[in-house]
Amino acid sequence: MKFDIPILLIVFNRPDKTKKILQILEKLEPKYLFISADGPRKKNKNDVFLCEEVKQIVSKINWECQLKTQFNKDNLSLKKNVIQSINWFFNNVEHGIILEDDCLPSLNFFDFCEKLLKKYQFDEKIMQINGSNGGLDYQNTNDASYFFSKINTTWGWASWKRAWDKFDGNFEDYKLYEKKNKILNYYEDQEISDWMKAYFEKSLKNVDNIWSTNWAYTILKNDGLCISPIKNLVENIGFDKSATSSNADHFLPYRKKIDESFEIKKYADKIEYFKKNDQNYFYNLIKKIDPRADRNSFKNRIKRIFYRIFKS
Repeated sequence: MKFDIPILLIVFNRPDKTKKILQILEKLEPKYLFISADGPRKKNKNDVFLCEEVKQIVSKINWECQLKTQFNKDNLSLKKNVIQSINWFFNNVEHGIILEDDCLPSLNFFDFCEKLLKKYQFDEKIMQINGSNGGLDYQNTNDASYFFSKINTTWGWASWKRAWDKFDGNFEDYKLYEKKNKILNYYEDQEISDWMKAYFEKSLKNVDNIWSTNWAYTILKNDGLCISPIKNLVENIGFDKSATSSNADHFLPYRKKIDESFEIKKYADKIEYFKKNDQNYFYNLIKKIDPRADRNSFKNRIKRIFYRIFKS
């Protein structure tokens, strides 16, 4: 039986990685497949050939499915293209799975998403299903096969149109949220709050090109939760010279193998935020990788002193 949850695959200029993910999808044979590709960057001759090669690979899909494609003639940039691609996807479907070309999922990732998309379809509190959990093992932290988190990872994930329709691309009311401590109140942890504010403020000033920061802010504004598996289900294979939005060497420790044997053995009895998992496991990993999460850095110490003096 074919997999009937719609899938969006976002590709660009990496034919080798596109081939790998399509090999996995071929085993799954999804019935509804959306493929979106950004166009080549200006004055980048390699992009012209690589983007065309990716299109040729996509054109050779050999299983029967309802295939929709969106190929940009010009380059929109990573952030704009991903947001527009997801808009396009959820203008056509009520729920679905989103994969970028450097996110290599296990087959059980799809089963995980399918079951939980249906289980929490009408629960407005749940806004995302994570496929990647940082490569950590959470099986001894709770009885269920997943837990509820306030940290969204977008290396293979799923959501609903009802959630994405709330997407905030402009960080509306951010200064008010910061002033009234709503960011800290949401994350319930000073370090995690400071870390996320560093991302929010960079995106607000258009300093970075990270689309998922806006989505994280959207989830925060709506007091939403994400579901994370207790075992990692998606491996990021993009930390090499082809990466466009991260320091490849810097994030290599975050690349973890997937658990091919995972299955949902127990559903959560109730919707409850597992703060200790965000604090003691995920954030401790982040602190080793991301300089913005280093609470002891000189810059962060000065910012906290300034905040206490002038915002108290």
